[in-house]
Amino acid sequence: MFNGKYKSINTVIENILRDTDYYNDMNQGDATEWAIRAMELIGAPMVHEEKISTVPVVNYRAELPVGLRDIVAVRDNKSHQTLVATNDEFILNYHDTVADPKEEDQLLMEDKPVRMFAYRAVNGYLFLNAKEGNIDIKHTVFPTDDSGCLLIPDVDRYMMAVEAYIIHKIDSKLARRGVISRSIAEESKQEWLWYVSSAHSKIATPNYDEAESMKNQINKIRSDSNAHDYGFEHLNTPTVKKF
Repeated sequence: MFNGKYKSINTVIENILRDTDYYNDMNQGDATEWAIRAMELIGAPMVHEEKISTVPVVNYRAELPVGLRDIVAVRDNKSHQTLVATNDEFILNYHDTVADPKEEDQLLMEDKPVRMFAYRAVNGYLFLNAKEGNIDIKHTVFPTDDSGCLLIPDVDRYMMAVEAYIIHKIDSKLARRGVISRSIAEESKQEWLWYVSSAHSKIATPNYDEAESMKNQINKIRSDSNAHDYGFEHLNTPTVKKF
């Protein structure tokens, strides 16, 4: 499980320099980019920070916040109505059309919306079927400290996985230049491949409280807890709700 604690990327760099003596080959910018890539490859979304950004809608589109990783939810800032994601191709053309003069002063949504508004994320923008207003975007970002440095989960296996990936990338560069042998580079690659799965299993394995929450969610979705006893005979039978 994730303990909620972080350490700066600078700590990771210091550990690498102590263990490898790569003082002439370490660059903080490269190390940060490699660390971000390692975090993506480990694939544990619970380590990312959630943030809410309010952005203006101008002519049916809104620019996505800087540093956005994934969109969690979108809502109207005024009415708090949640917008739905859509694959509608026509929504991409709304910002190029001339609005009806009668709707020139139309806000994004009224206090009591009469229809569901939608959005589609394309090329750094959210395209909407509403002309103007403000929307709240709940999204994930990579955690950073007050100085803007990347934060790494303070879990031993996770830290070692990020360190192993950075060392693997440096060794690959050095092997291509003939500074070190290919066998050393291959060894660091294998070390990274071992740590990536180890880090994921350590972070993703729930504790007792998280497992209880997951159990409750599953029970809400699937109310028949005895399906196994009769060989899932009624698995495809529609559930009838009585109110």
